[in-house]
Amino acid sequence: MAVEIGHFSSCPKRDRAGTIRDMCHAAAPSRRKREVLELVASGHANKEIAARMGITSWAVEKHLRQLYRRYDVPNRAALVTAAFRRGDLV
Repeated sequence: MAVEIGHFSSCPKRDRAGTIRDMCHAAAPSRRKREVLELVASGHANKEIAARMGITSWAVEKHLRQLYRRYDVPNRAALVTAAFRRGDLV
């Protein structure tokens, strides 16, 4: 079953301030968010990610919420798929 990724089907879209942005070409995630993304893609749970990165589980959850919003996806599987398609994961 194919996962529908809103990120690709809804470009451009409005950001929180209501400004229209071309989210298909948004900047790559920060180093820390990319690290969280890579660990999620490797199948690690939030607690494992937190321990590996030396941050709290709450911080991991915050990074994930921001990544979900950036890629306009509802869950981890869709996040990894969207990041891979966009070239942010190799």
